[in-house]
Amino acid sequence: MRRRHRLWGTGVLATALAVGLLQAPASRADEAGPQSVYDIWDQLEPAAPAVEPAPEAPPSVAEDERAELLGGDWESSNDRAWTTTGDVTGFHLLVADASDGYAWRTAATLAEPGFDADSWIGNACVTGDGEWAVAVYAPRTFTNEPELMARGGFTAVVNLDSGEVTKLPQQASLSYYNPGCGVGDTAVLTQSGGEDLNGTRLTVLDVPGGELAEPVEVEGQVTSAVPVEDTIYAAGAGGVVRVGDDGELTDVAGTDNVPYRLTPDADGGLVFMDHDGEETARAMRLTGRQLDRGGAEPATLAEGPLTGTGLTRTAAGQVWLTGETEQVADELPAQVRVLPDTPREATASTRGEALIGGVAWADGGDSRTTAEAEWGASRPVRVDMTAMATEEDLGFTVTPDPVAATGPAEAEQDTPETLASRTEVVESERTCSVPRNSPTDQALQPKPRQVEWAVDQAINNTLNNHISRPANWKNLGMPAYQPQSADMFPRPALAGGGRVPAQVLLGVTAQESNMWQASRYTVPGVTGNPLIGNYYGIDYYDGDSSNDWTVDWAEADCGYGITQVTDHMRRAGHEDGGPAAWPYQKQRAVALDYTVNIAAGLSILSEKWNQTRNGGLTVNNGDPAKLENWFFALWAYNSGYYPQSQAGQNGGAWGVGWANNPANPEWDPARDNFMEDRYGNPQYADAAHPQDWPYQEKVLGFAAHPLEALEAPNTMVAGFRAAWWNGTEGDALTPGTAKYYRAGVKPPMTLFCTSANNCDPGAITSPSGPCERSDYRCWWHAPVTWKDDCSYTCGNELVRFNSTYPEEPDGTAYPPNCALDDIPANALIVDNLDDDVPSVRPDCDKPWHQAGTYSVDFGPGELNDSGQRVWPAKVDYHQLGAGFAAGFTFAHGRELDVLGQRLNVEATWAFDNTVNSPGIVAVHLPDHGARTTYARYEIDTAYGTEVRRISQYGTGNRWVLLGAFMFDNQPVIRLDNSVPGGNGEDNVAFDAAMVIPVDGEFVEDTVEAVAYFDEDQNLDAHGSADFLATPFADRGSLYDWAMDRTGDVLDLPACTTQQTSSCAGPAMREAMQAWRTQVEEAGTHPTDHPDGSSIPAWLNFSNPVSQRPISTTRPDYFDTDDGSYKIRQSVTVSYIVLEDGYILDGTEYAEFDDRTGDTHLPQFVRDIFDAIEEDFGIEEPDLTYSATDMNEHDGRVTTTSTSATGILPGRAYDPVASGPLTIDRHGQPASDAVPAECVAVQYTSGGSIGYRPAVSDEALLHQPVGNWTAEVQSDLNVPAPVWLVASDISQHFFNSGALSLFRNAPPIWQELHFWSCADGGIRKPSGYSLLRSSFMPDQYLYHDGVAMNLDGNQTGSAHVWSGDFHSFSNPVPAISPIGDPSDTPYERCTNTSGHGGNPWGIDMFDAAGVNPEGQHCTNAPYLH
Repeated sequence: MRRRHRLWGTGVLATALAVGLLQAPASRADEAGPQSVYDIWDQLEPAAPAVEPAPEAPPSVAEDERAELLGGDWESSNDRAWTTTGDVTGFHLLVADASDGYAWRTAATLAEPGFDADSWIGNACVTGDGEWAVAVYAPRTFTNEPELMARGGFTAVVNLDSGEVTKLPQQASLSYYNPGCGVGDTAVLTQSGGEDLNGTRLTVLDVPGGELAEPVEVEGQVTSAVPVEDTIYAAGAGGVVRVGDDGELTDVAGTDNVPYRLTPDADGGLVFMDHDGEETARAMRLTGRQLDRGGAEPATLAEGPLTGTGLTRTAAGQVWLTGETEQVADELPAQVRVLPDTPREATASTRGEALIGGVAWADGGDSRTTAEAEWGASRPVRVDMTAMATEEDLGFTVTPDPVAATGPAEAEQDTPETLASRTEVVESERTCSVPRNSPTDQALQPKPRQVEWAVDQAINNTLNNHISRPANWKNLGMPAYQPQSADMFPRPALAGGGRVPAQVLLGVTAQESNMWQASRYTVPGVTGNPLIGNYYGIDYYDGDSSNDWTVDWAEADCGYGITQVTDHMRRAGHEDGGPAAWPYQKQRAVALDYTVNIAAGLSILSEKWNQTRNGGLTVNNGDPAKLENWFFALWAYNSGYYPQSQAGQNGGAWGVGWANNPANPEWDPARDNFMEDRYGNPQYADAAHPQDWPYQEKVLGFAAHPLEALEAPNTMVAGFRAAWWNGTEGDALTPGTAKYYRAGVKPPMTLFCTSANNCDPGAITSPSGPCERSDYRCWWHAPVTWKDDCSYTCGNELVRFNSTYPEEPDGTAYPPNCALDDIPANALIVDNLDDDVPSVRPDCDKPWHQAGTYSVDFGPGELNDSGQRVWPAKVDYHQLGAGFAAGFTFAHGRELDVLGQRLNVEATWAFDNTVNSPGIVAVHLPDHGARTTYARYEIDTAYGTEVRRISQYGTGNRWVLLGAFMFDNQPVIRLDNSVPGGNGEDNVAFDAAMVIPVDGEFVEDTVEAVAYFDEDQNLDAHGSADFLATPFADRGSLYDWAMDRTGDVLDLPACTTQQTSSCAGPAMREAMQAWRTQVEEAGTHPTDHPDGSSIPAWLNFSNPVSQRPISTTRPDYFDTDDGSYKIRQSVTVSYIVLEDGYILDGTEYAEFDDRTGDTHLPQFVRDIFDAIEEDFGIEEPDLTYSATDMNEHDGRVTTTSTSATGILPGRAYDPVASGPLTIDRHGQPASDAVPAECVAVQYTSGGSIGYRPAVSDEALLHQPVGNWTAEVQSDLNVPAPVWLVASDISQHFFNSGALSLFRNAPPIWQELHFWSCADGGIRKPSGYSLLRSSFMPDQYLYHDGVAMNLDGNQTGSAHVWSGDFHSFSNPVPAISPIGDPSDTPYERCTNTSGHGGNPWGIDMFDAAGVNPEGQHCTNAPYLH
C-alpha cells in the first residue's frame, strides 16, 4: 500500500510491568540497571511527527499602506528592487516587486557542495529588462588565494521571475566590478590574470540564453569591462579603452588614474568614476558618439570624496550618483541624476522607483557567523529602502531561503576525487594527510578565549610552559609533544629583533579560518572533523584540458586549521613536487591541536617577516611592535615572496607580488578601511564583500575590529581584544585623533605603484593596465614610509593573557550521552561507533557492547572525466563528537532530484541477534545537529519493511521511540538524507539505534475509506443552484445542451475544398459526431444505460465503471491509479498486547494517510480542441499550470500539463488527526486505574475536484482558454455553431467568475473515527459514527483490505453510503448562517450536521484557491 505519513504518536506507560515481560538480556558490560519496560519509559520520548516545510509570508509593505508609502501606481508598476547577501548557506539574490508591495523573496541561493565555507560572497548585476541577474560567487576563503580571487569564482544566470538557475561552465574574477551588465541582455565576465598569467580574459554572455561567446584574450590588465551595444569597453591604466574581437585595445578617453565602475546608460553613453589618487573622485561620461570615435574628452558631471562617492544604475540605464556627491556640470545628461546625501553603496531598483540604501545583518554584527550559523540557518538581513515617488523611507527584515541551487554547470561537471568503495568512510585514496570522518581524528573546536590565549603565549614563546600534551592526549593516539619544541614549531627569531604583535597573528586567524580549528559545524567545546581547505580537490573543470585559464583543483589544497597550514600537509608520497610531508603524527598535531596549529602559523608568519626584512622591504620605522609595519610580511604570507636571488628567473623582478598590491585596479579604489567607514565607525558589513580589499588590509582591519565569534551555544563574543592607537577623541577625518591614526593603517593607494616597480596608474601610454610589464611582475621590493612618526601614530598590540595564565579550559557545550541509565538490560544497541573506538570527549566510557554493525552507503557513484569512480555524497557527510557515545554523523537533507541522488547517504544499523517477538524500536538523537523535520526510517520486520517518519528537531540527548514492531528476523534499521523539498539547509543525523524485545502479541489494524463517483449517480441539481445559469441544472438540460450543440454543427454542410464560415470541417464533424453518439447512448436515465455510457461518464465526472469496487476485498488499483477514486484515507493502528490481554501502554502507534484523486477533462472537450486546431489552425490552449497541494497536502508546488494528459489533479486540503489514545472498552482514557483495552483514533481529510484549483488565481487556467475562445470567435472562417461550442467550453468548464460552477465546487471529505481493540475487533465509538463523509460521492469501507460496514463488522459489501448530488449542489443552507449546515456542503461542519458542511468551513464565495486549516467535524472530548 502506498502511504504518506500524516501524524503519529505514542502514549506513556501507565503501569509497571513484571521482569518476566522481557526476554533474555543481550550481552553488555554492565549488568546493573533496570529490568522492566516501565523503567525505560522515562528515557524514551514520543517522536515528533514529520513535518514537510510550508512557505512563510514574505516581508512587504502593509497592503493598507501601499498607496501612501509607494504612490498611487504601485499595483501597475513593473519595478523590482534587488540586492544580495551571503552567509553560511550561500550567496542570496533577493528581489521585491513593487506590484506586490515590495514583498521580499529569495530569487535564488547559490552555493556549491564540498566547501566548509564560513560565508559565501559574490557580486551580481541585472539585465536591462530586470528579469535576469548574472552572479559571480564563491566561499569567502577564496579571497585568501590569489588565483581563486582572480578567476576562481563560480558563475550563474538567475531568472528573477522564476528563480531558475543556469550554472555556467566558466570561472571568473571575484573583483568588485565583475560581472558587468549592459542595458540590454548581455554581460561581460572577466577572468583576471592574477599573479601568474599575463593578461585578461573577457567573455560576453547572452544572459537569457545562458550562452557564452568565444572569449577575448587581452594582453595586459583591464578591469570594469562592460558591453555597450556590441562592443566591450573597459578600464585601462590611464583611461577608457575599447576591446576588439581580437583582444586589441584602442584608447577612447584619458583619465587621471585607472577609471572604475564603468556603467552603460540608456542613451548609449558610458558613465564612470575617476580619481586623483588621493582624496577626490569624479563622475564622468562619454557619449555614444565619443565611444565610437575615440580620442574624446569625457565630461565631468559631479565630484566628491574618494571613499564617499558612489554610482548605481537602474536596469533600464538611468545612472544615479550617490554619496557625498556634488554636481559640477551645468546640466546633467538625461540619463544621469545626482542623489546627494544618500548612502555611497546604494543600489537603484530596476525602474528607478526605489533606492536600496543598504543591506546589513539584522543582528548588527560581523557577517560571517551567528550563534545558529553552524547548522546552516540563513542569516536575516535588514534592507533599508526609499520609495522615490513619496520619498518615504522603508525598512524590511528579510530571512533568505537557504541553498536551493547547487552544483556547477551540469554539462561540464567533474566530481570530487574520493575513493574506490561506496561504503568506505575514511578515504584510502585521499591526498591530504589527516582524514575527514575518522572518529579517531577529531579536532576540538577551541573557544575564542583559547585561541587568543594560545596566540598570546606563542608570540611570547611561553606556550610550552603550559602545554605538554601527554601520550594519547584526548585518546587521539599521538605521542607526547609540546607545540614549540624543536621537533614541532619553535618560535623563530625575528630579523632585527622583537616579536609578532598579538593582533597581527589574531587578524590572520580571523581572515584565514574564522578562528576555527574544526569544521564550521563544530561548536566550541565539541570535536569534529578538522577544518581542511578543499580536502577533496573538487574540480569544476570547463572541459578543455589545454585551458590554463581554468583553476585546476584536482590537487587538494590541504590547508588545515586556524592558520590554514598547507605546506607539508599532504600524505607522504602524494606531495606532487611540493614540500616534503611532515611525519604523520606531526601532521595530526597540526590538524587536531589548536595550540600546535597556532605555533605553526606563527612560524610561517615570522618567516615572511624575515624574508621581507632581509630583502630590504621595511615599513615606516621598521619596528615589529607596530602593526602597520607588518604590511609586507602579511602581503607575503598570502601571495608569497620572490627573493632577489631568483630575479634572473623572473625577468629581473623580485619582492612581493602584484596581486595584493593596493594599487592593483582589481581592488575597489573607493574602499574605506576594512571593517570601518570613512569616519572611523565600525562597519561590519565589509566582511560580506572582502573581495574589495587586499589580504593585508583585511588582516589589519580585523586587528582593529575583531570579528564576532561563537563562545558557546547562543553566545557570541568579540573574538579577541582589539589593537589600539594613540590620539585624541574624534572621527577619522580629524587629524590627531586615534581614529585618524587608525584609519592610516591603510597606506595611500598609489604608494606601491611607481617607476621602481614599472607601475604608473596614470600612464595613458600603457592602456593595458598600471603595471607596465608584459609579464605582470610589477613586484615591489623597496622600503616605504607613510607614517613618519610611527612610534606614536602606528597601531599597538594588546596582550590579554600574560605568561601566568594557564591554558583556558575547553568548552563544555553539548556533552555526550555516555550512560545507559534506565535502559532495560535486554536492550540491543547498535551505535555508529564500534566498541574499540575511544571517545575524544572526556569521561565517556561505554557500558555496553555493539549488538550489530553500523554501515554507510554512498550510492553507486559515478565516473569522472578520468574514468575514476567517485562518490560525491562523501563530500556532504560529517562527524561530530557528541550525541550517544560522543559520536554521530550527519548529512544535509535533500530532495531526491538529480543533485539529491548524487549526494544521497544511507545509514544502516544491522542487529546480529534474531528477535522472534514484538520489539520496541528507538533511535538516539543528539542534542544538536539533528535539525530535519522529516526523517524517514525503514525497519525490516516480520511483515516486511515498515516506515516511520519523524521530526528529529528537539533538544537534549534523547532516545526517541519509533514504535513497536513484530520481528522474526535480525532487525535492520535504515535512514537516508532524502527529505521532500529538502534543499541542504537542515541536517539528518545518524546516531545509535536500539531494539528491546518484548513478550506479547503484536496487533496491527488498517481501516480505509474510499470515495468513488459512480456513473449511476443522479445529477439533478438542487433548485437553489438554478441561478448559476448553466446546463448543469438537471439531466434533461445537459442532454438537450449537448444534442443542440452537436446538432447545430452537424447540420452545417461538410466543407469540400476549404474551410469557410458556412461549412463544418472534417475534424470538427468527427468530434461532434463522437460526442453526440456518447450522449445518445447515455440518454437521461440515471441507471438504465449501457455500462460506461451515462451523463456522469461523458462529462468525465464519474470514475470508470470498470473500477467500481464490487468485490469484498479492496482493489489494488486504488494505490496506483488516481483516476479510480475521488478521495481516500486510511488509518493504521498498531500496538503490543500482553499476556493479560491488555495493551502495553506506550506501544500504540497510528499512521494517517490520505489522497485526493484526479479530475479528467471530458473527451469531447479534448476532441474539440484538437479539431479546431486541425480545421482552422488555431492552436489549442496551453493548459499547463502549477498549484500547491495537488493530490497530497504537502505544501509543494506541482506543475501539470492538462493539454497532454487531460488530467486536473485534485487539491488535498489540510487533514486533521487525533490519537492514538489508549482507552478501555467504555472509552475512558487508560490510567493506573483504567486498563488499556483499545486504541482510539480520528482522522479527517479531503479536498476539491481538479477544476477548482485550476481556475484559481494561483493557476489562472481560465486565461489561456479565454484567449483561445476569443481567437476562435474572431476568426472569420469559423462558423457560429463552432464558436458557440468553444464559448460554452470556456464558460462552463474554465470560468473563474463568482458564479462559476466549478470555481465554487464544494469540498468532498471523510472522517474515520474508530477503536482498535485488543480482542481483535474494530469498534464504532460509543455515540459517534465510524465514518462521516460529504454528501458526495459513494463511500466504501475496508478493514485490513476486507469490506466492512459502519458497525465495524466485516461484510460482503464495502458500500456504506450512496452519493446525494441534490444536497451536494445546494449552495444556500435553509437556516444559514444560524444552526448546522446539514442541508448544504458549505460552511463548517459540526457534531450534528451529518453529511453537510465541511471541515474547512469553505463557503460558496470563498476564492477558488482557498486552502484553510481544517478541524474535525465530530468533536470527541475524550480525544482532545
